Amino acid sequence: MTDLRRTTRRKQVANYGIYEPPDPRDLAEYERIARSPQRWFGVAKNLHLSAQILWRQLRRRVFASKRELSPAAQRLVGLGPVFLMIAGLAMESAAKALVVGKFPKLVDGGRLRFITGHGIRRFLGMARVHLSGSDHEFLLRLEMYVTSLLSQLGSEDG
Repeated sequence: MTDLRRTTRRKQVANYGIYEPPDPRDLAEYERIARSPQRWFGVAKNLHLSAQILWRQLRRRVFASKRELSPAAQRLVGLGPVFLMIAGLAMESAAKALVVGKFPKLVDGGRLRFITGHGIRRFLGMARVHLSGSDHEFLLRLEMYVTSLLSQLGSEDG
């Protein structure tokens, strides 16, 4: 591959928010990334795209089916909660982007200080985003899928 093609590919990959993770020992780089609302929105965008891809498959092969589900479609049914978890993580990352944009000093050691867990509504409240009753309920359901499925995987809060 020529240098020009390699550079072009790197730019294309960077446009999609895919990046080489920093060295775990480079705390300054983690701090810079965590203080970047654009990075948080980039993660949200990628998670949203992933959720869309999964939803299209679920809708086409499971929910829109007029006949008995094939064995392959039956296996997809179990991905519904995964779709909701990914959608919830996308909303959480977008909410964190808003918080970091308004309060960059909350980032300490590459993490958001005083913030643990996956409280989408709490992050939006910190960013002073008003939620209607139905938005509040919907986000509560997404939070439940995020915390439930991640706890089953043994994920840390945050």
